[in-house]
Amino acid sequence: MGQEGYIDPYDPRYVVSFVDTGGITANRPSYVIFNAFYHCFSPAIGVFNMADLKIEDNVIHHTILTCKSVLYIITDNLST
Repeated sequence: MGQEGYIDPYDPRYVVSFVDTGGITANRPSYVIFNAFYHCFSPAIGVFNMADLKIEDNVIHHTILTCKSVLYIITDNLST
């Protein structure tokens, strides 16, 4: 999965990507919960210009680049 070498800050080549989707509402629910991402050739989860996305209880192992959280609270995830 993914493509190694694309490292621009705004580069949606992630295993799971949310790009310019706006906020989460009752009519438009989205979340990333209870997933395992392993041996990927890209970062696991990318979120750009979106609010209130729930990212919980995921396992991220042996992917390209590391887990980063900027202006978001990401809880109960394991990144190795």
